[in-house]
Amino acid sequence: MNTGTRLTLIALLGASSITLQCKRDASIDDLTTTLMTGSSASTIIGKVTDEYGMPVQDAIVSNAGVKVLTDANGRFTLSMTAVEEDRRFIRADHSGYFPGLRTCQASRQDTQYVRLSLLSKKIAGSFHALNGGLVSIGKKGQVDFSPNSIVNASDNSSYTGQVQVAIAYIDPAAKNFQETMPGELGGLTTGSRAVGLQSFGMLAVELTGHEGQQLQIAPGKQATVKIGIPTQLQKQSPATIPLWHFDEAAGIWKEEGFAIRTGAQYTGKVSHFSFWNADYPYPAVRLQASLLVKGAKFPIPIANYKVVIKAANDPVSTYGYGYTDAWGVVAGMVPANRDLEIYLHDYCGNAYLVAKVKGGDSDIQLGDIYVKNWLGMREDPSGQPVDCID
Repeated sequence: MNTGTRLTLIALLGASSITLQCKRDASIDDLTTTLMTGSSASTIIGKVTDEYGMPVQDAIVSNAGVKVLTDANGRFTLSMTAVEEDRRFIRADHSGYFPGLRTCQASRQDTQYVRLSLLSKKIAGSFHALNGGLVSIGKKGQVDFSPNSIVNASDNSSYTGQVQVAIAYIDPAAKNFQETMPGELGGLTTGSRAVGLQSFGMLAVELTGHEGQQLQIAPGKQATVKIGIPTQLQKQSPATIPLWHFDEAAGIWKEEGFAIRTGAQYTGKVSHFSFWNADYPYPAVRLQASLLVKGAKFPIPIANYKVVIKAANDPVSTYGYGYTDAWGVVAGMVPANRDLEIYLHDYCGNAYLVAKVKGGDSDIQLGDIYVKNWLGMREDPSGQPVDCID
């Protein structure tokens, strides 16, 4: 128990400190969303945008068999009748885009906010299945297919026609990384151990045939992928790194294979396609806090605002993120034994450093954090931020 660990509240909070009350070690049961909330929500509200922040209308948003369409502002409401499960896996689909995938854990009998950004599904190139071929999006990534290595995804029957390849790169140093990446910043190793993840680059890849049918790599075959490493992360990128694929059925990243750094890219082999991630795993602990402002009589929760966790010595990588729930609570997995910084974001995209947390090897309970002078921006009925100052 790290009873001497301290939390320093700064920036909007002024100079004060809170003693952390640390609990148990992280386990697989703790592997919910990396910095999401509570335990299970009865209502999930949110917004779906494209990678440029524009609303996506008529996207199909689904969870546990419940489906709704987004409105003209990209907004949706999922009213859940069953709240027994702790983890929620939310999916957003729209033609012309890769699916938006979010794993979250929300407050029981309450409302949870989720935001997803869809990546455009652009055809990067094509090749004939009999011959194989190389499809590239430049330094951000490429895929090299061997001859006679493609099958129909529906039944694994051999496919011998033209193959269309859509590729999208997800930049872990980008401002919208938290909304575009699938799932959460946590995964399961090949030994089923729950870990946190630091991303050095992701690729989304989809194969389609001449009739638009879904294709996959044939059983026993592999393709060679190259994933670009952002300039900001190249100095800290390891020489060898595990590869992770996103398991859409389980809503989680799973370790499969490895990649070797060659210049500004990681090179590895994969046996199937969806989302692939070059991530460095780290031991994780659970962090929980309540973000509040003082009201005239009672505390007021800072509800439905984005929170991002950074390491004190790494301003680029994201180690946790999510949105506060209706009670202002955030909770999830963060790196063990690393000093952390908590950033609160307003709707205009501004980030405010509100707390510094000294790292430890046990779970971190921060309790109530009162944010002074919080001027979090609201959105008007059309979904546009208001009172934003350039």
